[in-house]
Amino acid sequence: WVLVDYASYWAPAAAARHGVPCAFLSLFGAAALSFFGTPETLLGLGRHAKTEPAHLTVVPEYVPFPTTVAYRGYEARELFEPGLVPDDSGVSEGYRFAKTIEGCRLVGIRSSSEFEPEWLRLLGELYEKPVIPVGLFPPAPQQDVAGHEATLRWLDGQAPSSVVYAAFGSEVKLTSAQLQRIALGLEAAGLPFLWAFRAPTDSTSGGLPEGFEERLAVAGRGVLCRGWVPQVRLLAHASVGGFLTHAGWNSIAEGLAHGVRLVLLPLVFEQGLNARNLVDKKVGVEVARDEQDGSFAAADIAAALRRVMVEDEGEGFGAKVKELAKVFGDDEVNDQCVRDFLRHLSEHTKKNQDQD
Repeated sequence: WVLVDYASYWAPAAAARHGVPCAFLSLFGAAALSFFGTPETLLGLGRHAKTEPAHLTVVPEYVPFPTTVAYRGYEARELFEPGLVPDDSGVSEGYRFAKTIEGCRLVGIRSSSEFEPEWLRLLGELYEKPVIPVGLFPPAPQQDVAGHEATLRWLDGQAPSSVVYAAFGSEVKLTSAQLQRIALGLEAAGLPFLWAFRAPTDSTSGGLPEGFEERLAVAGRGVLCRGWVPQVRLLAHASVGGFLTHAGWNSIAEGLAHGVRLVLLPLVFEQGLNARNLVDKKVGVEVARDEQDGSFAAADIAAALRRVMVEDEGEGFGAKVKELAKVFGDDEVNDQCVRDFLRHLSEHTKKNQDQD
């Protein structure tokens, strides 16, 4: 077998010339893949084709259960041209993705039946080929924490499940305006926080509000970490109870594996779809945004944080994420998913050999 991910659309044909089958190993969850539909739909064909941004803002007709999984208007406009409109090569990212799926005999999804069974079933129906959850692959907490000893000592001094950890991935840099609103929102929430801070794209002044770091130093209520951080080790710490995140699939798996409540600020790609799926499953809340341009205020950050960490309904979020942590963080559950995937590969190979 050849395992391919994302848009290696040339790989299935190349493998077939050598008599080798391909399997698609998805970097995304089942909800996001299901939203985009069949390869035909991704190619802009058929009744469900998404030929304008507005088509990305509604739940597709073929989804047979209640859900809010769809893009906001500002997300759809940002995604549509680079994702579904042909570039200088003459084909789009959607085309590459569709041809990759089309050429593979089965699909492995980094997910589990315990987390999104309805979406996994739907995806199998859409693709008309085996769709197998391969588990969440949550990484173990890092043991090498050189340079972060002071941060861990600070966490040791906080109350259990009281700290918000904030991080927004490595693929997108926020603007200075966004960072300032996040900083003021973290401050206004009145909760202890640890922020994996990355400098903005559009400023050389640091991107933080005037006096922010000085106020943190006096209050002792927040810590900024610049550069790489041992994220999984931090999420696993007993004092961390909330995670302000961009809703990337890796970060979601890491957060839920350690039972932390999620506050979601999706930025690019499929992150908005991930966020709505998590809100539907009542394991987190999404930061309120302006529907036209996606902007948010410091008060929106603070309100979302307090909703999951302080207000009464936060207890419900806490109970739900602890329940999911038993799935996301269970090595045996994840290992069994991998074994099942390998068994499918083996059985599929034998069936093809028998047919030949």
